[in-house]
Amino acid sequence: MWRMNGHLRIFQLILVIAYSSLTVCNAIADEEDIKASLKQLRDPDVEVRIEALRSVMTSLDPQLPEAILPLLDDEGNSTRRLAARAIGSRWWQIAEKRIPSFVEALEKHKGSRFEDERNMVLRALGLLKKDYTSAMFARSADRRWVIYERRGLPCLIDTKTQTEELIGWTPDQDGQMPAAWGNARLTDSVVWHPKRNWVVLDILLGRKAGSVWVWREEGGLLQCSPATFAKALNQPEETIFYGAGFFPSIQGWKGENVLINVSYSTETQGNFVDHEASFAWHVGTNSLKVTSRTSSP
Repeated sequence: MWRMNGHLRIFQLILVIAYSSLTVCNAIADEEDIKASLKQLRDPDVEVRIEALRSVMTSLDPQLPEAILPLLDDEGNSTRRLAARAIGSRWWQIAEKRIPSFVEALEKHKGSRFEDERNMVLRALGLLKKDYTSAMFARSADRRWVIYERRGLPCLIDTKTQTEELIGWTPDQDGQMPAAWGNARLTDSVVWHPKRNWVVLDILLGRKAGSVWVWREEGGLLQCSPATFAKALNQPEETIFYGAGFFPSIQGWKGENVLINVSYSTETQGNFVDHEASFAWHVGTNSLKVTSRTSSP
């Protein structure tokens, strides 16, 4: 028994050493990849530059803000847009004394003829200057909390602590804010409660379906998926024809209820029917109630 335990300890030690070696190798590989991408950001070929920029978009390497800064004046609109996005997303990495230089570089492109570039410039300027008044942001009534789109998800800034978190992020992320499609403004896809620190979020599940999320300062995240709506309707989910779309539309707040309209189609034995339904989602109890529904062949 002692020998088996000894062998087990040796085997565990080998696993730890192997895992540590693998971690170190991965770190070295990542560092080498970053070095290569940083070099490619200065490549004379615009396609090489933009691919290098895309490759580092989710990296948190502290060298990136300064390395990306010159790309704000790149010849390519896509490169400038991605550079503005990348710089804005790293607002917390940029030293206070360097912010004026970044702001000056961004300000030159506020009047770009490309809407997506203008939007990313507004987003970056708002994040660097902590000015959340543009349509790229949605702020709570008490002004503590701010939502903006980052990596396709709602990113929540706590202005009291100057920290942020991605709401709903998972390794197998499913869902994106509408603003992520086309680098658009938040418009009506993010609606804060007029009195409480609750926010309702429109989340797309691809081009043909959507869901609704609610984040609460105390209580965290609630998610209302197509399956949740179907259950409230007593509609077998297998009869929903997702090819025609399943589209929730946020109508706003009424007390503790989020009002939501949903349009969808069903298919049964080759017969297609279009439907409209209205819901009241009581956030306090997380209960979904159907308030009206109509159908037409």
